[in-house]
Amino acid sequence: MTQAVTENVDQPGTKYGLYKRVEHDLRRRVTEGEWKEGALLPRRRDLAREYRIDVNTLQRAILPLVADGTLKAEGKRGTFVSDGSEPVVIPDRVATPLQVRDASGEDVWSGVNSARASSTSLKNKTLGIIVYIVTGQVLGSDTGAIHTRDIVRAIEASCANAGGQARLFNTYLAGGVGCRVIDAARVLLAERVDALLVLDIYDNPAIGVELCSMPSSKEVPLVYVSSVGNFVPHLHVFYDQRHAGYLAATHLLERNWTDITFLAPYRANWVEDRITGARLAVERSGIEGATFQVVPLNPKGEQYDSEEADVKKSAIHDACMRGQIRGGVITANDDIARLVINEATEAGLTIGVDYAVLGFDDDVESASMGLTSVRPPLEDMGAVAVNLLSGRIAGGSANMHVSLRSQLVVRASTSQNPRLS
Repeated sequence: MTQAVTENVDQPGTKYGLYKRVEHDLRRRVTEGEWKEGALLPRRRDLAREYRIDVNTLQRAILPLVADGTLKAEGKRGTFVSDGSEPVVIPDRVATPLQVRDASGEDVWSGVNSARASSTSLKNKTLGIIVYIVTGQVLGSDTGAIHTRDIVRAIEASCANAGGQARLFNTYLAGGVGCRVIDAARVLLAERVDALLVLDIYDNPAIGVELCSMPSSKEVPLVYVSSVGNFVPHLHVFYDQRHAGYLAATHLLERNWTDITFLAPYRANWVEDRITGARLAVERSGIEGATFQVVPLNPKGEQYDSEEADVKKSAIHDACMRGQIRGGVITANDDIARLVINEATEAGLTIGVDYAVLGFDDDVESASMGLTSVRPPLEDMGAVAVNLLSGRIAGGSANMHVSLRSQLVVRASTSQNPRLS
């Protein structure tokens, strides 16, 4: 039976509370068995009429249940109670969930930030960190360098907390050339480090190839920390880019931005993974008329150089002129999101009315500008990697592949009629 929902939807500020109350009641009806596993729910228009709300509010109430796997939307077939036979991506804004798999891809453990626990197995041990960091310049807008620095700090802190120490080997050489990971490993092994950590935020495919050729050693364990999931025969910690895209699109759908556009700056594995996650969120939402499109900003698919800011700006300006900046806009990073806001404003578009926009990385400028952003789990990546090595040193044997999820930081850029600084 439907519980009465008496809140006035026309009253200012009440729609958010209303759809949450409907969501809770729908969840209650499932858990109490009114709708059994596999059962087809009434049509959304009929449910909206039953709750005396509009269809958009009803769709917002259903969306979280689809996202967490309670319900399953199958397009024109309708919305069903999930039978638990199909894995789903579950967004989480409160903490960073972990998905842990062994080398075969089997899920072997999951939890929330459990891997932060320190261990005495690292006491008096030395961890060799292999990383590529350009020296002699200000970090500026090099997001990869900033993320690398933050992860290294987390690694060093985790080592210190466990009674160990870190030895950093920077593969960057003069002229921008990097030495091979395997050569860096030989140097560190000659210095008798007790474990190795290879950090690659730039998604360098050559590093994955090298790691596959390096034997796994119980005496000196190795963990690979990267921005995307790649198969390597070692411990592996990476950022779940698909979940990041899923989280971004789900947030926009919850805010009634049902036409989703992803601005892709160039071709890269992490960009494709975010696109895949965002598209999946739209497909699983079950919202009638919801659309998803990808707009490439660089038709050649090549990455922009740092000096090509004017090229990016021109591409976004052209997208505005073609009417492609509309509805919910997902950008590949915060830098592009800020360009979108500036160019859209010059084109006469109003954020919160004509479009909403969010990015990824949650940098300092995003907070001051009021930009909604998806924050990567940088500190957790370092802490989890150290904890995995600690477990291997203590006698563990499984090659864990740990996928860490991001956190959505909601600000004015995805609100209705926001105030942006």
